[in-house]
Amino acid sequence: MPRARLVWGTALVAVVVAVAVGVFLVVRPTADVADPGPSATPEQVVRAYVDAVNARDFATANRIAGVEHMRYSRFDRAGRFDDLTITGADRITRASDGSRSSGDDYAQAWHVRFTARQSGHDISMGPEGTIQWGYVVVRNSGAQPWRIIDAGHA
Repeated sequence: MPRARLVWGTALVAVVVAVAVGVFLVVRPTADVADPGPSATPEQVVRAYVDAVNARDFATANRIAGVEHMRYSRFDRAGRFDDLTITGADRITRASDGSRSSGDDYAQAWHVRFTARQSGHDISMGPEGTIQWGYVVVRNSGAQPWRIIDAGHA
C-alpha cells in the first residue's frame, strides 16, 4: 500500500509540474519589445504597442497604454494584429464648434490609422480578417513619452 501511495503521489506532482510549465509557456512573452522613447513618432509608438501585444510583452504594452482599459495582465487572452500597414496620421486639434475629442486635453495628440489582419480579438472588433483600426497617441511635451489613450475603427 505505501508503494502505491508513493507512485500516485509522484504522478500527481508530475502532473502539477507539467501543467504549471505548460501555463508558463503559453503566457510568457515571446519577445522583448523596446520602449519607444520621446523621440519616437506617433506611428512608431503604434507599431511598438502592436508588436508588444503580439509578443505578449505586456510590460512594454502597458507602459505605452495611457488608460486602464488598454492594459493587459499576464493571463489575458490578447488578440493579434498582423501585417500592419500605417495608412495615415493626423494631428488632433480642438474643433471650432466646441465639440470634444479624446486628444483635447493634451498639447500633442495624433490619430494614427492602420490596416491589419486581426485575429483572436473579442467580438467588438468584428470578424477575423483585415480591419481598419486606429489609436489616439498623446503627450504634453516633447520630453515625455507618447501614450495611447483611445482606439477604434478608423
